[in-house]
Amino acid sequence: MKCLRPRLLLSLASALLLAACATTRSPDTLEVTLADVRLTEATALETTGVFVIRVQNQSPEALQCNGAVHKVTLNGIRVGSGVHKETLALDRLSEGTQTVTVRFGNIALARLLHDLAQTKRVSWQLDSTLFLQAGTRSWTAKTSRTGALDLKEFQSPKQVGN
Repeated sequence: MKCLRPRLLLSLASALLLAACATTRSPDTLEVTLADVRLTEATALETTGVFVIRVQNQSPEALQCNGAVHKVTLNGIRVGSGVHKETLALDRLSEGTQTVTVRFGNIALARLLHDLAQTKRVSWQLDSTLFLQAGTRSWTAKTSRTGALDLKEFQSPKQVGN
């Protein structure tokens, strides 16, 4: 009887490990990017923004995104997060967008604007968790995307004297 317990525990541990592997999949065929940002309203303590998130299915099978959580970091400061609860159907080798309302704490935004005024550069990071389904399989995919924008490039060129 004592020999069966370690085998039973080993079998259960193996089954749990296999189940965990089956429900989490690598996002190597999924690309999540920030497509647009608009600030829509502000109160004394928070500012509301609308982010358009592009989700690209680089897989030869159709996927369904049954919700997502997106967290936004600007210049190293976690400024806000947003959720998307609607289903996004992604045919094979296609893309779609999610419009996500993001709430920013104004104290974090004030620090960001101070840094931005000095450096004229904004770096961003988008950390996303997507709840995916293909046929009868369901899994969670986590992605992280970074980028930077040099605002000096958008300044008007200096005028050359006559």
